[in-house]
Amino acid sequence: MKFRSWRDDNRGVSGFTTTDMLENTKIYVMAYYPVNEVDKLSDNETGGLTFKNRNNETIRKVNLEIEQMAKQLCCRFINVNSGLTDCQGRLKKEYTIEGIHMYANAYHKILQNMLPYIVKY
Repeated sequence: MKFRSWRDDNRGVSGFTTTDMLENTKIYVMAYYPVNEVDKLSDNETGGLTFKNRNNETIRKVNLEIEQMAKQLCCRFINVNSGLTDCQGRLKKEYTIEGIHMYANAYHKILQNMLPYIVKY
């Protein structure tokens, strides 16, 4: 991936520029995680507003756009969400605190899904 169009003023102690350091860097862009807009803590005003635009339909659309953007920028798009969702495509209840933030067991699943990318490179 070439970044030669970037301004290149940063010179470190060894004389390398930021561009020099990025020449062999592989950039990964991750998909947004799913949410669970049904099994949330409350239906108060904050809970309702939280899921107004942050829902799985929107997240799926945005993830497709991010995947296209990653391709255009020669980045690798990865989706490590496998196993996080229930049969309706929502973040599993046992993985979420209030529908958005996740418990450690969800991050453990994400790490398992991410390991092939980490180990490969």
